[in-house]
Amino acid sequence: MQRIVYVPPGGNIELPDTCVEFSLTPPYIIGSVTGTGGPETTVISSNVPGVDGMFVHGIRAESREVTCYIHVDGDDRRDMYRKRFELNKMLTPGQTPGMLYYTNDYTVKRIEAFPKSSPRYTDRIQNYNRAELIFLCPSPYWEDTVTQSGFMAYINGGFKFPFRFRPAISFAALQKQTVLNNAGSVPAPVEIVIQGPATNPTVVNQTTGERLQVRRSLAEGEILEINTKRGAKSVKLTKPGQDPEDAFQYVDLHSTFLQLRPGVNELRYESENEAEQTRVTVRFRELYAGV
Repeated sequence: MQRIVYVPPGGNIELPDTCVEFSLTPPYIIGSVTGTGGPETTVISSNVPGVDGMFVHGIRAESREVTCYIHVDGDDRRDMYRKRFELNKMLTPGQTPGMLYYTNDYTVKRIEAFPKSSPRYTDRIQNYNRAELIFLCPSPYWEDTVTQSGFMAYINGGFKFPFRFRPAISFAALQKQTVLNNAGSVPAPVEIVIQGPATNPTVVNQTTGERLQVRRSLAEGEILEINTKRGAKSVKLTKPGQDPEDAFQYVDLHSTFLQLRPGVNELRYESENEAEQTRVTVRFRELYAGV
């Protein structure tokens, strides 16, 4: 069974009144869905006169459109038009994307999406009105609804092993390596949170060779947050009792905003002062080319 839920900006999938669901249950009965498979791609290539074939420089995945055909079901004609009115409010095109959740019998994934236009109503039979919905998704990739997580404690932090904790993947100054498995089909960006003290902290993906270094010392209680997502890269520094401030200027110029390649990734934390009890948290969501 296929099911789609659209959560407008400011909505929450846990609050049904703030989102709209399309499934086999009235009032918005789903008929068919297209655009959930692999994205369209463009081959970036060049030709050289006198040389057979072409040179392929890369392949770019394009943005996607997800199209749904639904029937608006009303108790009577007045109720049908009321539900159409409510649907129009939920799917008003705007400047900020919402979140589109797609469910089938195997999996649940989500993707940022804009309603490309208001619902296009066509055939009406008694209290049923057919409509076409088109969602424009700037990213070609679906993401998992669960943030991958794990935990590593300081060796001298007072914890006893075995010890399990789910909310984060963490390093410590004396236990500074971890292995993350990206089960997605494309590289995944990460969110890194570094809690001071730390002296010029660095996170290295030993599997890909990518390094991300910050040329700044963090005092006790200072927190550095790094997002490596394309189009949303950011570096924020929060001092005790203050609002976050931009800290992009502290990233070393030779750094890479690292990603996790599909499969196993070995990450290592480095610092110029190994005696500091720095805590580094890494979070990521797996990405998929299609569902």
